[in-house]
Amino acid sequence: MKPLLLALSLVAASAAAQARDLDRSSQVAQANPAPTSGAAGPVATLEPVPTIVVPTIVAPVPLPRLRAAPRVATPGDCAGQRVISAWYHDGKRTASGARFDPNGLTAAHRTFAFGTRLTVVNPRNGRSVTVTVNDRGPFVRGVSLDLSRGAAIAIGMRGTGAVCMARL
Repeated sequence: MKPLLLALSLVAASAAAQARDLDRSSQVAQANPAPTSGAAGPVATLEPVPTIVVPTIVAPVPLPRLRAAPRVATPGDCAGQRVISAWYHDGKRTASGARFDPNGLTAAHRTFAFGTRLTVVNPRNGRSVTVTVNDRGPFVRGVSLDLSRGAAIAIGMRGTGAVCMARL
């Protein structure tokens, strides 16, 4: 797009320069009219001089990176329940007895039965993930759901934040 605009501006500039040169030559011809007396002699007239357009080479300018505005959801956008969630990455065994996989798509909840599947949506970017409850927690006031690191990465969550949670 940028080279096309550059080429069009060069063509427009050369056309303007040619029109300016033609205007000047016609003004000079009108200022020195041909003699009308009986003397017959050579008459000097100015003819337009063709102009040579030399394109200028301009170094490319990098375009600024445009970022989409983050999608901010209102509480009405949640299909389920809006809760505060965090993520965790350490541990050996879960409360259900399964081995903890930090890259798995699992979650910890205080009351849901083990094996309950939840859809968790990050309202800031609209990404969602389906997780399975296999642990108890979180044991922090105000936080209702703990996601494994893999689930948090899948929805683009960087720390503690609001998510939309719905049971399947």
